[in-house]
Amino acid sequence: MLIRKAERKKAKLRLGIAGPSGSGKTWSALEIATGMGGKIGMIDTESGRGELYGNDFGYDIIRLEAPYSPERYIEAIKTFENAGYDILIIDSLSHAWVGDGGVLSIVDRAGSKSFTEGWRVATPKQNSLIDTLVNSKMHIITTFRVKTEYVTEKDDRGRMVPKKVGLAPVQRDGVEYEFTVFMDINQEHIAHVTKDNTKMFDNEWLKPSKQMGGKLMEWLNTGLGSTEVFKQRIMPEIIDAIRETESLEQLKEVYIKAYQQYAEEYPEDFKAIDAVKEDKKLEFADSKVSVTIPTNIPNTKLSEMAGALS
Repeated sequence: MLIRKAERKKAKLRLGIAGPSGSGKTWSALEIATGMGGKIGMIDTESGRGELYGNDFGYDIIRLEAPYSPERYIEAIKTFENAGYDILIIDSLSHAWVGDGGVLSIVDRAGSKSFTEGWRVATPKQNSLIDTLVNSKMHIITTFRVKTEYVTEKDDRGRMVPKKVGLAPVQRDGVEYEFTVFMDINQEHIAHVTKDNTKMFDNEWLKPSKQMGGKLMEWLNTGLGSTEVFKQRIMPEIIDAIRETESLEQLKEVYIKAYQQYAEEYPEDFKAIDAVKEDKKLEFADSKVSVTIPTNIPNTKLSEMAGALS
């Protein structure tokens, strides 16, 4: 195991926006994405409402209808990723949990065995979806529906009026921990930032905007890019590991692991690793010649063999 100094690297945004119906989740996501810059895609699970702002923002869309299975979400995410999109808005992720074909419906189909068989099937599917979000090469902004209730508050005239408020996001408990930034947005379109790894908006109340997107992008681009990290840190570690191998089998194990992880993404830089591997193979080949002399060979025969090897 190698202990090394922690390094700040460029990152991909994972932003969650949770709020009740009418709070402006989709608009806010488009504002932030537009401010970040780049090609924007949207997965729309809200019956086509994601296209309502086509004249206000530039983005492309996949309309996802039932069944809202985690596999179909993953397929849509990969479609945008393979097409070279920079930013993906998922509007919303709640359907993957409570929608027709979502995780809870998978559990329900197990009937009386829902807490054994149902969750045994559904949990890996949910985990695969979250892993796809976390590991995507795109910036991802996700909206969530929330459980809502009505409370009464005084208005500006002192009258008691009902007000809709949002509670927890409709998704697996703790899903917000997977995000760089998470915010709850209210009916006045004001967001409360409840989690912020960037430390720029932590615990603030604000209206999501293009300016916010620009600031996030500036923060995300601070640090080493993935290519620089590979060339400056990862590649030297792989080369050192190859040079320290003590057998051909160990060399194959180290090389194959590195090849599977990095060769496709960094083909040109990986040629240096290939060269070191070939040198190490030759080194093993040169040292492979060894002679075992049995003790029961007559002395005259031993002399002949010694002469042949000298």
